Amino acid sequence: MEAIIAVIKQCPSGALSYSIGGERANQETGNDGIVVSTDGPYHVTGEVTLKVPSIHFDDNPRRYALCRCGGSKNKPFCDGTHWHIGFKDEKN
Repeated sequence: MEAIIAVIKQCPSGALSYSIGGERANQETGNDGIVVSTDGPYHVTGEVTLKVPSIHFDDNPRRYALCRCGGSKNKPFCDGTHWHIGFKDEKN
């Protein structure tokens, strides 16, 4: 169980989560903010609220990744398409 939790905590997008005894575990994220990853998504952590009228969250996620390449099939979230299309951003 500890090994699985360690993998989940390393998920950069926050797409993975876990529950213990039916209670969703609090995933600490460190500082609030948005970081531009090299040739990848925006990584959002902490108390940064995403406001998109077509998306409803049961709870406010504390970690997620937003698409920068334009190719995600799960917009506004990153689905890893940047890897497959060879997205490069020389400025960041």
